[in-house]
Amino acid sequence: MEVSGEKSECIERARSVVSAFGTLEQCQSKAVELLQLTFDENETNWIEGRLACCDNLIQNADKIKDWIVYKQFDRNCRQLGLDVVCDAYAGGLEHDKVMSVYMRSIYKALILSVIEAEPVLNSFTGSSFNEKINQFKSWMMSL
Repeated sequence: MEVSGEKSECIERARSVVSAFGTLEQCQSKAVELLQLTFDENETNWIEGRLACCDNLIQNADKIKDWIVYKQFDRNCRQLGLDVVCDAYAGGLEHDKVMSVYMRSIYKALILSVIEAEPVLNSFTGSSFNEKINQFKSWMMSL
């Protein structure tokens, strides 16, 4: 094998494959960062998974810019504590309903903070309220 030069050719091809794989990893790293891609670490066929991702990117090339902008806004909103709104939007919430969901979450947070800060409101329970209603009804019937 060495006499005919096949060994040196095999070594050169192996170096070429290793170099190409290094380039592939660098490109994948850039794409993962830019597009915030995730891969299943338990996938049995690494190459098939990457090919499927590439096919998906090619088929949706016209939407990639919008996806990048969406992921940047998503990251910024999550950093500002708006995870609930981001999750709802990612779950299919219509664009024109995002503001109302956001406002409802603010109102709910405000209500809960007021209830927790007020001892009278904090000690309120539905059963004690129903008991008071029943007492009032009994009192009204006795008149």
